[in-house]
Amino acid sequence: MDIGKQDLAGIVANVWDTMLGLPLQEVEEAGKAEGTRHISASVQITGAWEGFVTLVFTEALARKLAANMFGRPETEVEEDDILDAAGELGNMTAGSFKSLCP
Repeated sequence: MDIGKQDLAGIVANVWDTMLGLPLQEVEEAGKAEGTRHISASVQITGAWEGFVTLVFTEALARKLAANMFGRPETEVEEDDILDAAGELGNMTAGSFKSLCP
């Protein structure tokens, strides 16, 4: 299976646009947000290809994404909302990735 960087970038951009209506900007190196809490979503894929699709967000970004997804102000977003949004983004991203797998 040969899925390239552009394929992955397209998947993520499509999910973000569809789910959140937000554009993405590619960066050469991920920024570091040390000393802050992170939220992650991980989905295991098994079959001809086996592995995990994992998304990691700073808590601040995860809160913004949840607010956007649920149409509420950030101050009204609860912990469960943040986890639900991260999980849904993980599921959507993994599902799109899986469609490229044999």
